[in-house]
Amino acid sequence: MLLPTLSACLLALLPSAVLAQYPTPGACSGECFTHDPAVVKRADGKYFRFSTLDLIGISTADDLAGPWTSAGSVIQGASVINLPGNTELWAPDVSYMRGLYYCFYSVSKSGSQTSAIGYATSATMESGSWTDHGIVVTSTGASPYNAIDPNVVNGTGDNEWYLQWGSYWGDVYQARVAIDGEYVFRSGNEHQIAYAPDGIHRMEGAFIWRRDNLWYQFLSVGICCTYNPATDPIDEVYHIVVCRSDNPAGPYVDKNGVSCTSGGGTTVLASHDNIYAPGGQGVFTDPAHGDVLYYHYLDLNIYSTSLHNYEYPKQRDIPANSIRFNMSTSNAHSCVHCQKLVLDLIDGWFDYVGDSGIPNNGLIFDFSLIDVKRAYADGCLLLEPIVSRWLQWDKAALSRWDSRADEIVLFANIDNPVIDMENDTQDLTEIQGFCLWDKVAMKRVDKVAAGCFHVFADAGDPAADYVRTRPIARRPDSPGFFNRARKYLDDCLQEAGVHAECNSSASGKAPTRLLEINRLPQGGYSLRIQKSTGPVKYIALSYCWGGDQVHKTTRERLPAYSRDIQWANLPQTIQDAVKVTAALDARYLWVDSLCIIQDDDDDKAREIADMPNVYNEATVTIVAGAARTAGDGFLHERDLNMLAGSAFKLPFRCRDGRAGSVYLTEMGELQFDEHIDTRAWTLQESYLSKRLLRFNSKQCNLLCQCSPSKPQIVDGWKVDQEYDVRYLENIVFPRKLDIQDDVEGLKNFYKSTFGVDLDYDVGNPETAQGDFIDMWRDLVEAYTMRDLSVPVDRCLAISGLADRIAPVLNTRYVAGLWERFLPTDLLWRVTAPRPKPKEYQGPSWSWTSVNGPVYFIKAIKDISLEIRNVDIELQNPKVLFGATKRGTVRVCGKLLKTYWTEHQVYTSQNESPKTLFSKAILSDMIKADTTGMGFLEGGVITSSTSKSGQGGLAAQALPQRPVDPTKQSAIYFLEICAPGSRTGPGSIGLVLQQKTESRTSSKFTRIGLFDFTIHPEVGKPEDVPAEEWQKFVDCREHIFDGFKPSEIEIE
Repeated sequence: MLLPTLSACLLALLPSAVLAQYPTPGACSGECFTHDPAVVKRADGKYFRFSTLDLIGISTADDLAGPWTSAGSVIQGASVINLPGNTELWAPDVSYMRGLYYCFYSVSKSGSQTSAIGYATSATMESGSWTDHGIVVTSTGASPYNAIDPNVVNGTGDNEWYLQWGSYWGDVYQARVAIDGEYVFRSGNEHQIAYAPDGIHRMEGAFIWRRDNLWYQFLSVGICCTYNPATDPIDEVYHIVVCRSDNPAGPYVDKNGVSCTSGGGTTVLASHDNIYAPGGQGVFTDPAHGDVLYYHYLDLNIYSTSLHNYEYPKQRDIPANSIRFNMSTSNAHSCVHCQKLVLDLIDGWFDYVGDSGIPNNGLIFDFSLIDVKRAYADGCLLLEPIVSRWLQWDKAALSRWDSRADEIVLFANIDNPVIDMENDTQDLTEIQGFCLWDKVAMKRVDKVAAGCFHVFADAGDPAADYVRTRPIARRPDSPGFFNRARKYLDDCLQEAGVHAECNSSASGKAPTRLLEINRLPQGGYSLRIQKSTGPVKYIALSYCWGGDQVHKTTRERLPAYSRDIQWANLPQTIQDAVKVTAALDARYLWVDSLCIIQDDDDDKAREIADMPNVYNEATVTIVAGAARTAGDGFLHERDLNMLAGSAFKLPFRCRDGRAGSVYLTEMGELQFDEHIDTRAWTLQESYLSKRLLRFNSKQCNLLCQCSPSKPQIVDGWKVDQEYDVRYLENIVFPRKLDIQDDVEGLKNFYKSTFGVDLDYDVGNPETAQGDFIDMWRDLVEAYTMRDLSVPVDRCLAISGLADRIAPVLNTRYVAGLWERFLPTDLLWRVTAPRPKPKEYQGPSWSWTSVNGPVYFIKAIKDISLEIRNVDIELQNPKVLFGATKRGTVRVCGKLLKTYWTEHQVYTSQNESPKTLFSKAILSDMIKADTTGMGFLEGGVITSSTSKSGQGGLAAQALPQRPVDPTKQSAIYFLEICAPGSRTGPGSIGLVLQQKTESRTSSKFTRIGLFDFTIHPEVGKPEDVPAEEWQKFVDCREHIFDGFKPSEIEIE
């Protein structure tokens, strides 16, 4: 059924009183029975509806109202995904993207977490025209989510797409994906975007819809499909809620500011009249009907225990701006009930010394169940939604304790309070849910908690001594913050300053060119490009271009730019950087688009090679975190309505008895949602800088990366820097990496910064190099998670970090790897095979040759492969850490010939259980009666009875020559590590395809990596006979027995 035009998507913005008046579905004719519908209108005016089951059934019509006619299915026979349920597919999502229709679908069984999301493509959407490409995402019992219910939404870029999925378990997750030709592959990290923290997490079916620069996430919440209308209350079965965000990646919040990852969601549509359990929704923009919300429901006039009807109501006008998102402390809610909720550090706080034996993770309020009921009845804006969520999961949450209502009180879980025993201070940062507490038995009495809040206090309030988080500053360019920043930098640069480490590596070397800034008496600035003639203090800029720059420096423009640059010609981000530079009393700014001659290849190569010095020698690097493009700027006033939810003011009692006030607000994560942290070039710009002045969406912070204590200042919000291991962001890369001169200093640095010991001997550089090769591999993994606009820059955009680490490793840099460590450096793998880059990026044995994230197999020993020679030709001989023209490695090792047949699928996830190539017949090793032991499934060679932990093969690309499904195609396994090289028997090595063969040499191309390790903790599957299992184990362990080393070349 369909909700029409504006009302379809903006019902979420209505007050609750209006939301209760749900529209009635209109007429539908023809085939109107469906489940999990997806609706698309083709350019010729024909409507297509896709639905669950029947291999994604297709119905068509000439109008939304019908008549709808069955028209076949998307998949013929069965999905290529080899999982239970591959003949009964679920929850389609169909979108037109980059010239093709993409149908994403789910393969699973009800209640199972062994699931997968696949996709098919078509130019017309007609049955029989679809090509099934297989898996994008998979899940197992070890996954935090269930890989079903897919949906794709476009971001702001041309090839910027986001895939969301999930049901129950961890609810809804999202990952960035990219499209190349017909193929979809993961290009970003997965993260949670919606979650119901209580009960069994009944949230699923996410559908994100973009309107202007806002993204709306619609969710189906409650029981689906197995309900009984006679007994199940309507608020426990399917209903549709919505959250919104100004970023497709989130965070998403509802109209009250409750985060969607904390159970938030404003109800759009619920059961009413004969409409029972609406859900499985999507949004469709129709030229004839406007913006339409469609969904399935159970029509109680037809069915009493089943579902499936599909109709749409008549249009009605809905106001588009009925709510606001507001964190302003001046507008904070504080009713008579809230004023009784005292955060009491004397009587309410647990005994954190531990004498009582009670964990120190909560606050007890002098607020009884009687008070809670009154607040709920009166509509307290803080407690009413919290209690509503209690009741959603437990109908008796309030009534169960009526006989002891005065002994049951409100309780708040506290998230890891920072406690300074010596100074008797605490830092209360977050509340992780409100629940009920028995103050007699001193324990929780309910099963659920609701309401997760950040806690902050105004500066000058007595509570500020115990709550260090401050309100988000409305203006990032406040004079007060710049005054503090200037003082901070002065302290850094003093010879005997606050942390003298800052000045230790400064040489005073200036870049080739700088943007000179002079203030004009009448206001404004005079700007020109100046060639550096000697040491000078300057500031660098790290930002996202967001496309080609119109007013960049070229050979033709350089003479004019050396005289004057018109202010109006500068994009907003560079204008803002000029203002910041002037506010910090600096005269020079380095900006790549202006200080590098962009159409001079020699100048670009020379300047990129000098980038380590450019950022390392800068006084500070401005990071334009809030700007997605050069045109956006980062000094504009922050829109608090979009950054946070509503604020609630509560009284606070300090440990010394003083009275103060704090504020609670529900909000998504503060850090790591900036676009700049997804870009590849900016990783080394941050790592190589001594100091970072970040202008983020929600906070400005100035961080000194040279000092072990990492002191920083902020303009509001969180005081302590937050970290995220996914990007290794803000981990301090040692400035000079000259450990041979100061090993003890570096060890002390790591101990004080990360709380870890560097395990090597001061006099033994080899163990030090081992630590730093691991660091390099971690950096590569972090770097390859990021996006590059120009794929051929894959080697260049990390060259500065390679330049810095080279003196420590003391070996030749070869196409992103290090010659001395080459046997194990070759053991990198991709997350999924993807299209071969259109242009040469590096030799096939290097991670620079592919796009997307790569990961290294680490902790390797028992190396069996010998490196005989490495031959590299650089594109520019002067750029030692830059791109390569060609590269060959000559090796000597055991080589096993095998065959692939029946090419079926291209893209996959390496944990996937689907067939990428149907068989791998190992010559002279596995006979015909055991060929099932060598299935290549989802890019992983495993047994057809595979279990996680048995190793496998990660394919990085298809064989370069076409595969004839009627013939065998030869591939080769090259052993690098002998059995016993990790945690169990089995070899590890490369998968190769032969290019040429001669008497003197054989040349190969790498197409993947195999891991035949059998981990000890992985036992025989119950459904596999012991004899068959032992054959499989013996094959894995002894597959290279009897083979003599061969010398080959890999290009």
